[in-house]
Amino acid sequence: MDCYMEGREKDIPSIPGITTVSDGKIIDNPCTLVYDMSDSVMPYYAAGYKEDDYKNKIIYYESSRGCPFSCSYCLSSVDKHLRFRNTELVLTDLKVFLDNKVALVKFVDRTFNCNREHSRKILRFIRDNDNGITSFHFEIAADILEDEDIRIMNSLRPGLIQLEIGVQSTNQDTIKAIHRVMNLDKLRNNVAAIRKCRNIHMHLDLIAGLPYEDINSFRKSFNDIYDMKPDNLQLGFLKLLHGSLMREEKDKYGIVARDIPPYEVLYTKYLSYDDILKLKQVEKVLDMYYNSNMFVLSVRYLSGSFDDSFAMYELLSECFERRYSDGSLPSRNGKFELLYDFAGDYLNEHDMMVFGEMLRFDMYLRDNVKSLPECFAFNKDESLRAKKYSGEHKLTKAEHIEIFKINPVEYRDNGNVVCGDTVIYFDYLIRDYDNNATIKILEETK
Repeated sequence: MDCYMEGREKDIPSIPGITTVSDGKIIDNPCTLVYDMSDSVMPYYAAGYKEDDYKNKIIYYESSRGCPFSCSYCLSSVDKHLRFRNTELVLTDLKVFLDNKVALVKFVDRTFNCNREHSRKILRFIRDNDNGITSFHFEIAADILEDEDIRIMNSLRPGLIQLEIGVQSTNQDTIKAIHRVMNLDKLRNNVAAIRKCRNIHMHLDLIAGLPYEDINSFRKSFNDIYDMKPDNLQLGFLKLLHGSLMREEKDKYGIVARDIPPYEVLYTKYLSYDDILKLKQVEKVLDMYYNSNMFVLSVRYLSGSFDDSFAMYELLSECFERRYSDGSLPSRNGKFELLYDFAGDYLNEHDMMVFGEMLRFDMYLRDNVKSLPECFAFNKDESLRAKKYSGEHKLTKAEHIEIFKINPVEYRDNGNVVCGDTVIYFDYLIRDYDNNATIKILEETK
């Protein structure tokens, strides 16, 4: 721009990083300059944002650029220069977002916690300036977390931050082939330590189509990550991005991908096209029944009746495809009915009763349902008995009392199945960070 504005167009072909034509020849200059972002000003200020401009917005924010890792499928590995904005400037920006009550700030830093001093200062700041509304999203490498990082995270308000953790695979040959460095045992221990406080949403990522990962290896990776109990297991598929090392090595691993964006894998030397289609179906039911967080207890209980977690979702996906072969999607009640019918093929009478009660609890935990799924027959006598527990208080539309034949809270907290009537009150005005109703046990059979 300076060259154009100052009449120095002849100097444009010499600018590092610019590809242009000069005297009929293509001049391609490598980029030798690294943008210093330490004191850069965020565009929100230049745009003159006012209070109303921040309302109900998601802010994408960058406090660092580049990545310390060299994962061959990722374009961030091409940029070898890792640099950070001045931390004090970052805190100034975050104060603006907090003061304006932005709904969500998503840090696009490729590995937020690669500089511990930088990341800890930011986490302490958002903890000490929490407005009770704004939440923050970070991509981290969980295996490089230290005890101090976890102590800070455990001190945060539930829902203040959410973490995205890229595991991608637990096959060590695969990890080595994609030039990734990861201590799986430390990652597993740190995820467990964060999960223990139940105050942070964790998304763990898995990629299908990587080198040396056949269907059996992928099954193991899936089960390994599923056993870490993330709030969201994101099943993604390899993309052969232009400029990435993985694209250059595609013939080595027999990787064939679509030739239009986002260049998603079709098959590899290790995964057939049919395998990819199967995993697409698994992804669909995984999102529906696990990542939605609407079937937490019922899915957890049901998975114990299968050889492994992947087997359950594989069979569930086949059941889904048979019922919705026309490409339609189930209604909210349809999802409950499908899962109930599916469970009926694998559970005995007693376990089916327990499962049904957990499924019913999952349903009421999210919504005060008026139109019940067909698998839950309305019992007028039980409904009248439940209402008696409200005493003189008249229940509003945002309240509900239900009697269960098991104690679902005991199973949720301790993993124990205890049979006997349990009366539970649901308050839908006060919800936790999973959007579940606040509950209170009114009476339980000892």
